[in-house]
Amino acid sequence: MDFWHAANGIVCILAAVTLSVIVLHPRIHEGLVVKSGLILMIMSLAATAMLTLTESTQLSGYIRASFTLRLGLAIACIGILIKAHAARKDAKACGIDIHRQMTNRWLHQITEPAKDLAYLFQEEQSKKKRSEPWFH
Repeated sequence: MDFWHAANGIVCILAAVTLSVIVLHPRIHEGLVVKSGLILMIMSLAATAMLTLTESTQLSGYIRASFTLRLGLAIACIGILIKAHAARKDAKACGIDIHRQMTNRWLHQITEPAKDLAYLFQEEQSKKKRSEPWFH
């Protein structure tokens, strides 16, 4: 067996186990649609690992496993989009614009060093003005 062929099978097993942990973890609430997509991906990765490690030459098996992986990925992405849309809709119903808040937070974090630097220059200016006499 070629090194990359074996590595592909092992990576498929690791990915399937990782996705299984995500699906079965009690604190991760991904929703029914996303969970369905993840389960399809797990089944596909397990099938690919089995085909790869048994050195199968069944091209139709690889094609079906590949199709199932892509279908699961598409379903999971659709589920994520549905959840994001619902969360944004709920936030707007509560009067909260999450996008605007996050944008303002990032802009504040980006501009904070410049404001600190500007404050230092303002202090220098005000010190000079205080040391100068008030009459000219």
